[in-house]
Amino acid sequence: MDGQQRDSFDVGAAVIAPITSAARVFALAQRRLTPTNTLDRLAMAQQDYPKAAAVLREAAEAFRVGLYYQTLAGGDLVSPDTLGKLDHLLLKTAFASIERFLEFTLATFISRA
Repeated sequence: MDGQQRDSFDVGAAVIAPITSAARVFALAQRRLTPTNTLDRLAMAQQDYPKAAAVLREAAEAFRVGLYYQTLAGGDLVSPDTLGKLDHLLLKTAFASIERFLEFTLATFISRA
């Protein structure tokens, strides 16, 4: 946020948390307390919002990418210096998918007055 360069980025905060939170919003909007798994919530949201199925599928894939890199790093902090070109491309694609998902979430639940 401050524009300062970092040696690592927090995959939990940048990828996993936003998707988890937004998926929870979709579940709560349908008054669903289960499932509690983010991927299951996204799958249910695809059924509830079939016109946005592609965006929701992409969000699920971005979530999987985030989990992969979190596991690979052994925690939330991922060092870009340790990643190859394919890793960078996967993460850039995931970030673009997250942006579309969050924009869809806002458009769905925030009324424009």
